[in-house]
Amino acid sequence: MKKRKSQFYMFAAILFISAVFVIVTNKSSISLRNFEKSDEYLDNYVYEAKMVMNNARYHDSDVQEALKNLTEAYMEYAESKNVDVGVLYIFTEDGRMYFGNYLKEPVLIKPSSVTLQPEDELEIDFEESIDIEYGNETYNYEFSGPNQIEFKTLLVKKNV
Repeated sequence: MKKRKSQFYMFAAILFISAVFVIVTNKSSISLRNFEKSDEYLDNYVYEAKMVMNNARYHDSDVQEALKNLTEAYMEYAESKNVDVGVLYIFTEDGRMYFGNYLKEPVLIKPSSVTLQPEDELEIDFEESIDIEYGNETYNYEFSGPNQIEFKTLLVKKNV
């Protein structure tokens, strides 16, 4: 009788462990948790981007290249964590404006009427005000002056 009882408990334990494993590895619960943390990922990107830009300027490196490398690494990291985010960065330096589009769709930059495709970069003459059309929305960005260094972003997180 004891042998059958112990077999029953072993079988029940195996079923219980299997059920816990299935619940813990459920992808929807993981992606929902990461979605809630996506604001943290986006805030970290902005903080790190400013640090990378300052470091590149301090070492007389190419700021555009440093920011591109950071953004590509950031996008790979976010993807590995199953966080669906997109980034468009804009920075000004020495009378020029630099753009990097890491969103899922192209953006239209006005007033120059240039369409920037995903994973492309662009450099244009300084404008005090630009509009970015992405999806069905228009975002306006104001800049202080051509001799100022400024960094602005459009951060997009996809809803679950």
